[in-house]
Amino acid sequence: MIDRKPIKDLMPAYLIKENFKNQGRSDGTISLRGVHFHYPLRPNLPILNGLSFKASKGQKVALVGSSGCGKSTTIQILERFYDCIHGKVYLDDKNILELDVDWLRSQMALVSQEPILFSYSIRDNIAY
Repeated sequence: MIDRKPIKDLMPAYLIKENFKNQGRSDGTISLRGVHFHYPLRPNLPILNGLSFKASKGQKVALVGSSGCGKSTTIQILERFYDCIHGKVYLDDKNILELDVDWLRSQMALVSQEPILFSYSIRDNIAY
């Protein structure tokens, strides 16, 4: 049998806000303000250099660019798999560093850039 641990048990303690009150559902406004990022083992290779944008509930937003330009990294920062080096990330005008990571991630849904279930449309994969 495989021994598994809940992901929360594997998270660094600073990501878990024990006194965090459940905020209910998010309004859905995301904003990045002057976000800079490089991967920890590659400090001389900046991935994001002052990225700023705001996405409101219901607004359609596309992150478009060449391979390696920071699209997936931006999503990883929004979900707090990484924290930005400089700048701020907000959800509903709250700094995501002050939010419980479990709650934060529960407010987001991700459709992978690679189809995992079927080679059909996003609608068909979600409906499944």
